[in-house]
Amino acid sequence: EYGFRPQQEQMDAVIRLLQKFQGWLLILDAADTPEAAACVEEFVSKLKGGYVLITSRVAEWSGRHRLFSLNTLSLADAASLLVDATEGERLNRPGDARAAETLAKKLDCLPLALEHAAAYVSEHRISLQDYEAQLSQHLK
Repeated sequence: EYGFRPQQEQMDAVIRLLQKFQGWLLILDAADTPEAAACVEEFVSKLKGGYVLITSRVAEWSGRHRLFSLNTLSLADAASLLVDATEGERLNRPGDARAAETLAKKLDCLPLALEHAAAYVSEHRISLQDYEAQLSQHLK
């Protein structure tokens, strides 16, 4: 009635849609628990005709997947990425360098997380401190 459908129906609809096309790329981000990884494994086994990129901190996956380990950035590089990627787009505040370091630590210096944060800060034209505060509130 309100557009809500049970999760299995939503997954089935995605599978049906992807089966109509070839060469697609589906990104499944943050499959970071064994339970999430098991769900992703089941879901991905039903897909054909495209590519799936899974980000995860889980080390154990079936042999069907090609695994790549990605390193994190150094704290200095992560903070620089946040400052440089948002330059001219963010609300500048004193202490931006320190805020970038704090934010980078909270994001574990993960490149994809840093890119997402920078894009959000730039899009919404907020400060790094504002983003960090929003993230802290969300993680509670």
